[in-house]
Amino acid sequence: MLSHGLVPSALFLCVGVLYDRHKTRLVRYYGGLVSTMPNLSTISFSSTWPI
Repeated sequence: MLSHGLVPSALFLCVGVLYDRHKTRLVRYYGGLVSTMPNLSTISFSSTWPI
């Protein structure tokens, strides 16, 4: 239950940050996220890691 509550909320947070930054939902414009936003990529990777 803890994992089910934390993982979707963290992923929705990451998607919200991406949309605020790029103002588009097209994935092809999100290239190179690790170099431009390393903290966000760390959060998204660690939130999908199995608890």
